[in-house]
Amino acid sequence: MLAARRESDPTSTMIIWLTMMLRPSLMTLVLISSFHWSLGCQLAAAADDLTYEQHIRPIFRAHCFDCHGATEELEGELDLRQVR
Repeated sequence: MLAARRESDPTSTMIIWLTMMLRPSLMTLVLISSFHWSLGCQLAAAADDLTYEQHIRPIFRAHCFDCHGATEELEGELDLRQVR
């Protein structure tokens, strides 16, 4: 008698339905979050390998130093020789 009453109880039916719907969603959220976290760690490790002398300075030398550091006459009062 008690089991029959529980099945028809709207509150318990709603709880069962929510549990069935939320469990896969929560598992998916956990999996996506852990993947995102591990990918972020890998990207941070790759970003640590950047250096000014090897990566940034060649770009400045090719595109910026002619006007902002090659001579004493600087455009826009920006001297990139001082940046390090």
